[in-house]
Amino acid sequence: MAHNFRIRLDRARCIGAENCSHFAPATFGNEDGQVVLLPEPHDSEAQIRAAAGACPMQVIHLDPINPSKDSSNEG
Repeated sequence: MAHNFRIRLDRARCIGAENCSHFAPATFGNEDGQVVLLPEPHDSEAQIRAAAGACPMQVIHLDPINPSKDSSNEG
């Protein structure tokens, strides 16, 4: 499932609350007490945003993806 953001994790700050995997179980998992991004996120954008918002340590960052700019020269 394609989204208009890139998921970035600050795993060093994760306390293993697992709120992320509760809200978006097909996107986030837990490995050795820290959040991991599963290979291919399949949750909806709303679920992923809810997971990011529910993280007590705010370790999930959703970075916007800029649409590719037309590289042709005009003029």
